[in-house]
Amino acid sequence: MKRLFASLLCLMLALFPAYGVGEEIQDTDLQTFLTELAQGENLDALYARLDASMQAALSPEDFASLWSQLSVLGGEFLGFDGDTETAETGGYLVLRQRLDMSGMDLMCIMSLDASGQVAGLQFTLAPTKAEEPLPSAGVIEEEILVGEAPWELPGFLTLPENAEGPLPAVVLVQGSGPSDRNEAVGAVKPFYDLAQALAAQGIAVVRYDKRTYVYGEEIASSTAYASFTVEEETIQDAIAAGKRLAKDSRVDAERIYLLGHSLGAMLAPRIVQESGELFAGMILACGSNATLLEIMARQNQDVIDTLATGEQREAAQVQLDAECAKAAELVNMSAEEALEGVLFGQPVYYFWEMAQYPRPAELLREMQKPALLINGERDFQVNIREGREGWDAALDLSAPWLSYLWADVNHLLMRPDAPEGVAGTTAEYMIPCVVEKEITDAIGAFILAEKEKNP
Repeated sequence: MKRLFASLLCLMLALFPAYGVGEEIQDTDLQTFLTELAQGENLDALYARLDASMQAALSPEDFASLWSQLSVLGGEFLGFDGDTETAETGGYLVLRQRLDMSGMDLMCIMSLDASGQVAGLQFTLAPTKAEEPLPSAGVIEEEILVGEAPWELPGFLTLPENAEGPLPAVVLVQGSGPSDRNEAVGAVKPFYDLAQALAAQGIAVVRYDKRTYVYGEEIASSTAYASFTVEEETIQDAIAAGKRLAKDSRVDAERIYLLGHSLGAMLAPRIVQESGELFAGMILACGSNATLLEIMARQNQDVIDTLATGEQREAAQVQLDAECAKAAELVNMSAEEALEGVLFGQPVYYFWEMAQYPRPAELLREMQKPALLINGERDFQVNIREGREGWDAALDLSAPWLSYLWADVNHLLMRPDAPEGVAGTTAEYMIPCVVEKEITDAIGAFILAEKEKNP
């Protein structure tokens, strides 16, 4: 079970429900549920709250050991951080509660059906709330706002100290899920590392809190949540950040680049295309030419493959196959149909909207703007087949506008010294580490290259 829950946490995805639509949803006290689970009290009654699908996927014995397995990664349970957030989506009541743990904070997400039974139970890494680190020597940071009301996002413009402009610049775009400006998780802050290292090379860097990090509760409770897409989640704000740079007299408006990480990398070609001539090129870090749904299906399959044979594995496989069957129907759905229901725990329309656009490789070939692909050989979230091998199959890597680096790093562009049992799980992210110099040097060289070298 330790390996199973390490995998579940790394995917930010757990026992997903078979969603339906209820007429009236009954609330539950999530804090009481979690307190009793943590103390090992009333476990039979708690288990009885799980619906049939959840019970088929999680035995009473595994449920009873759930908290001890979470403690292996999160550490000692210290209490609750804030109140329980609630929102209705897809006919379910979704409860979110941040858990204060001695190691790394966790977020519990519980989905309740119309009868009040637990149809989904997720434990994910909570966004880091650590104090903002100071800029490194020779670097200065200015507080900025990205975008416009009602979605203004706080962030930083990082600059080399006493540098003479106009400077080349880059906008950093996070991966999936709520994320702060540093893309902090556990003990690491990859976007902080990138900003400091690139500014030291003479590059202006903008990083900002993601919209779902700042306004997550407002978005989830909005009547428009069913039609919420990556356009609102990521694309609009990345373009706004680029436009803000273009208005800064210290920045060379013709040398503004976009760096997308993970899902941000998969969206980077679309962001650049939608921005017109705003961005001179892009860096796709730990991205893929596969779709988000394809990656999520593979990640879930990896988790199922770690389960013991028997009812638990069979039930989980049935659930995954059902979700994959729904995903296969996206191509035949209308927009109206996509606004109904949930897929892999999110509104169907979120995935449907992405499916209306070409894959990243197709957009890259169409634009032929300078692009640098970076993928990690240690990456267990976007694996080698989805990363390096996928790009190699979809693109001519010798194209003059294309550069690439296949590095010995994980999904956060780092190379932690992780012991056996930790390597290949999100427990890696609890090991203090920084983005590899090989990565920051390659990104800096790409951005600083003369224009004639990047036609």
